[in-house]
Amino acid sequence: AFATLVAAWRGDPRLGWLFGVAVGLVAALLVLEHVVLARRGKAGLDMAFFTLNGIVSCVLGAAGVADLLM
Repeated sequence: AFATLVAAWRGDPRLGWLFGVAVGLVAALLVLEHVVLARRGKAGLDMAFFTLNGIVSCVLGAAGVADLLM
């Protein structure tokens, strides 16, 4: 997933530094998902896959729209 985001960012000249920052934040959130699951096991599934993925979607969407409008 991360490699695809980087390829999209580098491949589309309309996506600038803001989307790049969002891609970095998404990488950190993906690591956090794995940490939550490693520590909490099944009890962390809701947080890892619903809450954090929702945050990832909002961050990428907002950064992508903002970069396209700039």
